[in-house]
Amino acid sequence: MHYFEDDTQLRDILITGGDALMSQDATLRKILDAVYRMAVRKKKANESRPDGEKYAELQRVRLGSRLLAYLPMRVTPELVDILRDFKEKAAQVGVKQFIYKPISSLLWKLLRKLKALLKLFRLPDGRLPANWYLLWQLPGVVIRPN
Repeated sequence: MHYFEDDTQLRDILITGGDALMSQDATLRKILDAVYRMAVRKKKANESRPDGEKYAELQRVRLGSRLLAYLPMRVTPELVDILRDFKEKAAQVGVKQFIYKPISSLLWKLLRKLKALLKLFRLPDGRLPANWYLLWQLPGVVIRPN
């Protein structure tokens, strides 16, 4: 954290470690707490720096993870509490964005593949054959489109 704290232009942190959400809850809490304490120290240090010499303050924290696409059961009440607590504390010291984004890009990729697959089954007029429906199943999640 000292490297990030001493960096004059750092505004974003991406937490990965392979997959940020693979960490145990206690480990993830320690990592996020360390990021928060670093942001607090950086903000406090800027109070004594003259204008023009202030360091950039942390504005965005991103979690790099695709785990929820494969293990949605990873979302436990404890994990939700950890992420919510960090977001609330970090917002108080200027972090404007707390992002978990890769899942959305993964879902868009899946939807594009599904759309391509559907083209194979469509009738010439674009409709699916009568009485057909799709069952899209991810671990622990079932979506039945009408």
